[in-house]
Amino acid sequence: MVVKALFGLAGSFFDFVPNRFHPDNIFGTHIPGLAVIFTLIIILIAGILTRNYIGKKLVSYGDHIIARIPLVSTIYQGIKQLIESIFTQEARHFRRVVLVEWPRKGVYAVAFVTQENDGELQKKTQQKTIGIFLPTSPNPTTGYYFLVPEEETVPLDISIEDAFKLILSAGILTPPEGK
Repeated sequence: MVVKALFGLAGSFFDFVPNRFHPDNIFGTHIPGLAVIFTLIIILIAGILTRNYIGKKLVSYGDHIIARIPLVSTIYQGIKQLIESIFTQEARHFRRVVLVEWPRKGVYAVAFVTQENDGELQKKTQQKTIGIFLPTSPNPTTGYYFLVPEEETVPLDISIEDAFKLILSAGILTPPEGK
């Protein structure tokens, strides 16, 4: 069913081609699957262009255009920063997911451990603390950074990706139990 829908979507590719350039008129007969092949070729070419200099310039120009649209730019930049911080090799990844009582006792929030404190931060506190980032929903690129005693956190056995899904969906997409 999904494959049939994808073929139908790809088949509509030639609906935008002028009649004199339509493959059925050029070849004199209908060639099944030609639209799918053309769609794959266009995707391949788009991928090649974005990986080289010209493609990077086009993407940069597109970023610049989107940055000038007031509401869209805020959402786009936030999501872009989030994706870059999570999925780039150079970035320091979140280490694990925990629950913390916030904003008051008895109310829990999902947070990410960003560091196991040592050095200056640990010297100034009475207890072993950890650095956590508590993102806000539905824009997890903003949030709060706290140093909390490690024993006041509840470790969660969910992946960082599942925690982001939970936060982005404002609790609608709950992670599967016990991974």
